[in-house]
Amino acid sequence: MESSAETTAITPAELVSRLETIRSRVLPILEATRAAYVGRVRNGYPTLIDNVQRGGVFGLNLDPGFGVYFMTDGQTLFAEIHRVSLRTDTLSAANYEKFSGSPVQDRREIDESWNDLQFRNLISELLSLWNTQQTVVYRVDS
Repeated sequence: MESSAETTAITPAELVSRLETIRSRVLPILEATRAAYVGRVRNGYPTLIDNVQRGGVFGLNLDPGFGVYFMTDGQTLFAEIHRVSLRTDTLSAANYEKFSGSPVQDRREIDESWNDLQFRNLISELLSLWNTQQTVVYRVDS
């Protein structure tokens, strides 16, 4: 007798198909964001990553340490926001050691039932993190 987990298992091919559905909705938002940030980031960036069929990932890089990625690991769909922690943190306490420049990866489960606003909010969260860096005022001026 099969367990319920075995009968409801999603194959990696089905996850890639679901990611393709998400890609068709999110890629225009990423392309518009990329166009808006040309000249605000270092040369060669921002870059679009679009490798759903072979790598199970698509997303946007603003810098080597800042990006938003939509991907699958073969078991689930998720989005990751990669950023570098700031030198100061208003939420840190005196007895909490915080290292600046540490990479932070925030992973959230997603699915194709999300509306466009939810995907846009993930992208805008990355942009907010990018725009609030210290000493990079020229990057946020248009």
